[in-house]
Amino acid sequence: METVSEKCGESEKVEVDPARLEYQTGDIGRSHSADTIGAHNSSTVRQPFKFRGQEWVGTGGLYPGLHSQERRYVEAYCVVLRSHFEGKVNHYLSGADDEGAYTDHYERLRQQPDGFYHGMLVMRGKTEWVLVGPPIRFYPAAEGVMVPGTQLAFAL
Repeated sequence: METVSEKCGESEKVEVDPARLEYQTGDIGRSHSADTIGAHNSSTVRQPFKFRGQEWVGTGGLYPGLHSQERRYVEAYCVVLRSHFEGKVNHYLSGADDEGAYTDHYERLRQQPDGFYHGMLVMRGKTEWVLVGPPIRFYPAAEGVMVPGTQLAFAL
């Protein structure tokens, strides 16, 4: 039987139709949830997007205008039901009782081999879910590149 990590895959860079990355209109862009995951007493995620049969949510990236020298991307984690996750589950705000513990907690998360959000407990509706890393970075396909599953090439 395939494990959750095997279903979600390895860290990689994937080119997609640039329209999917748009913050308010693209399915990948709309899934961005870093702000809601970190909200006090919330830890909710927005509507996930589908990729290779799994659900994913965006957690960060580089956006036009902020990092003009870099190619924009969205970083995303696979999201699975808590009952399907075998590892240690943590919460964005757990271990953050005082300033020092807060810093230590986030530093530990940054050092995880599967990424900052791996094992993070989140809510989707009234159901508990867990983010599974490593994350995948989704980039806009270069001008003239055919994106699998599309009929046309997309220009940036």
